[in-house]
Amino acid sequence: MACNAIDTSASRAVDNISNLCNELSVMDNKLTAVKKRIADCDENNTEELKSLNELKKQIETEMSLHRTVITDALGSAITTCQKMQDKLNVALANHGSRYSRMAMTKTKLQDQEIDVEEAKSENEDADIGDAYVNFTEANLLYQSTLQATSKVLGQSLLNFI
Repeated sequence: MACNAIDTSASRAVDNISNLCNELSVMDNKLTAVKKRIADCDENNTEELKSLNELKKQIETEMSLHRTVITDALGSAITTCQKMQDKLNVALANHGSRYSRMAMTKTKLQDQEIDVEEAKSENEDADIGDAYVNFTEANLLYQSTLQATSKVLGQSLLNFI
């Protein structure tokens, strides 16, 4: 059941976010380097300043787009984690109900074991004298019933002939 509840989608989402954050960090380092080059650049070298400012603008735009992608990835990861949590809750409920049924069955079997042990004890602890008297009484009753039946049937057959 756990194999149905746990999958790799959350791990993939976290890896994706981690990779995006690493890329954003690299871009931030590039932006810092470009800003440092702009600060170190000679003010008279307008061509280089213009190209560095253009590069800075491109990196800032790329970082802005990357932040949007990270925001979307975080939203998707939250949804994925909530779905996984729902699956885990269902699996836990299923496990709990199975455990409850197993515990009830165990209790029922223990009760039956106690009942069987008591019945066995009663049979083994029976007084031999009382058992013999009961047996003799039952045998006499059986024999007298057979005699009465044979007399009734014997007379009925004689009357019929």
